[in-house]
Amino acid sequence: MEIYHIIKRIRQDLIAPVDVIGCYSVPKQVEDKKLYTLISLIISAQTKDEINYQTMINICTKLESEDTVNNKYKIDNNKYNKKDHTKYKINIIDNVLFLKINEESYKYTKRNGQIFGPDINLTTNRLTLRNLQTETNLKSLLIPVGFYNKKYDTIKNLVNHISLKGFPSSLAECLGIKGLGRKMSILYLNKYYKIVGISVDTHVHRLSNLYKIVETRTPEETRKKLEEIVDKKEWEMFNNVLVGYGQVMCKKRKPRCEECEIYKKNSMDCFKF
Repeated sequence: MEIYHIIKRIRQDLIAPVDVIGCYSVPKQVEDKKLYTLISLIISAQTKDEINYQTMINICTKLESEDTVNNKYKIDNNKYNKKDHTKYKINIIDNVLFLKINEESYKYTKRNGQIFGPDINLTTNRLTLRNLQTETNLKSLLIPVGFYNKKYDTIKNLVNHISLKGFPSSLAECLGIKGLGRKMSILYLNKYYKIVGISVDTHVHRLSNLYKIVETRTPEETRKKLEEIVDKKEWEMFNNVLVGYGQVMCKKRKPRCEECEIYKKNSMDCFKF
């Protein structure tokens, strides 16, 4: 576990996309933080972070419902038009993250675990439970993400559950919603209720094996093993620490080994996993 604590220390000042556009980075105009986080998690599977965030911004600003009146963002549900989707760019230079959404530019830095930078300024927010209950264009807004038909169905299942029973507050309740997986459920519950586990995605699975923290074949095996050996007080941050490091430093393609403290300290030849 020494390697994890080294990465955790490095990440105190190393900014990554997950710090700024992750599922917990909810625009201030969005009142229902839980709803935003759950939908962001649902559409994140097999979707690039930048596409996921772009899609969430589109949902917040362009979601239509039956009671929409004179909405200038009206989209034909049967025809996908790229012009209707947000222009988005992200870049990291000298540990400064630059984000551009349409014509608005934002700059972020990180020091001692704190993110410094402006709030995302949405022109409006249409992401509400009421609008999702009577939405007319959600599927069209989801087209840029992978498997959007399946994710649309999962969102509708979630909306139906919340409408009838309120927000899920346990792992069993989350997993009872068709399409809501363990990885996303853990991230949601860890944030808004209580710590229930370690969320393992491709970054966590890859780096945990790369650094020999575990030796497993699947993300689920990795989760079970990590929860046996990682101190529970680290469960909540474990995903963020490794995901950010995998996004910026120990990337699967073109890793920055010459800048990596772990590589230098151990003179290790990191193998591809």
